Amino acid sequence: MGQDKKYQQYLLRFSFPIIISGIFMTLANVVTNMIISYMGTDELLAKNIFSKYNSLYLAFNSGFALIFANYYFRYLKQETKKKKIFKMSIMGIGFISILIMFLFIAFRKSLFNLYCKETNATVIFNFYSNIRAICFPIIGINAFLSYILSEKYRKRILLGNIIALAIEIILVAVVVFKTNFNMQIIAIIEIFARIIKLIIFIYPFRKDLEIRVLDEFKFENIKKLININKKVITISFITFMNVFVGMLVLKLYSYVDASKILCITISDDILNITSNLFVALSNITTTQISPEVNNKKLILKSKIKNIYKYINKMYLLFFIITILFSIIFLQLYNVNTEILRSTMIILWIRCILYIAIPLTDFHILLLKTKMDVKKLWIVDTVYDFIILFLSFFIYKVLLLDLIGVVFIYSLLLFIQTIASKKFVKEMYQ
Repeated sequence: MGQDKKYQQYLLRFSFPIIISGIFMTLANVVTNMIISYMGTDELLAKNIFSKYNSLYLAFNSGFALIFANYYFRYLKQETKKKKIFKMSIMGIGFISILIMFLFIAFRKSLFNLYCKETNATVIFNFYSNIRAICFPIIGINAFLSYILSEKYRKRILLGNIIALAIEIILVAVVVFKTNFNMQIIAIIEIFARIIKLIIFIYPFRKDLEIRVLDEFKFENIKKLININKKVITISFITFMNVFVGMLVLKLYSYVDASKILCITISDDILNITSNLFVALSNITTTQISPEVNNKKLILKSKIKNIYKYINKMYLLFFIITILFSIIFLQLYNVNTEILRSTMIILWIRCILYIAIPLTDFHILLLKTKMDVKKLWIVDTVYDFIILFLSFFIYKVLLLDLIGVVFIYSLLLFIQTIASKKFVKEMYQ
């Protein structure tokens, strides 16, 4: 029980910077996508599909970043040990990220062809992703630094994200509207923005990079690191599987109608803005009640009920606003009328049924707080695969079009919320 409390603190204490980073990364991605749409639909498709793989990588490497941060904070009172672990963590995450980067570059053409076989879009994706993949190590190290900066350097986290966001948007706009450069230059700009953020993040730890760390790379230390983080590793794997299922859902949509996959990715752009806001809200509120979850205080149940209702109302309000302004918002993308119309319908369907998502996320966060890995696995992974299978089965039987499949999948997600609530029902009673 004592270890569970510590892990609970490690997970929730460092959630704030990741929330901020996630929101700013989403905003940068959405605004950049709007600007890139003026280069052409092939460029936008290449950028959006790469973003899916980038999210998959981030879900994978965030787990390692949390594990290293967990290990780092165990030695706060031992300065020499802490500095060694800091440098070891940077090197470890960098090595893992570089390995993934080379694997992605080796198979990037095949990965893109899973969703689209358009020749021009494939060529653009290959050139863009070949450079952009260099960001993988930078993103991984940034994730680790975000965790360990969370307690004393929150202003630095905010400043780093704002500067990176401004650099990326301004330079991408200049490239698209003032020059004839291609997507490779966009990739270089995105790398440059993230390097600036990395420099801002790493500055307080510059002296820690000078220490020798060779004695930390011992088998017993690696084994110990894994043993004390078993639950953290499992939860990180569940998060990765959730993003992986999202990639399979995108494959389902492309299988139904590959020519309209851009409609899905654009609607994802818009929904991700609202989703990130409410994932942040869920994380913050869960952090507030986490000490009471373990102690099972009576006040907890009424507090959870109030938070649950509050998230529900706020999410519904934001999505009503999204629907009302979706016509104007979508017109910021330079796409043809057919794509605009299909995207509008898909967005409305997902808005109406998507209100279930933050509530499911809230249930999942409660299970993470309780470190109930078994129930978390069922709610966040098993259900997702069942929903994906049912969606594919219904599509094959009824021969639905893309809009029909989106409706079925979104409806099943809505039902998932009702089912997932039973796993935390004792907190509402």
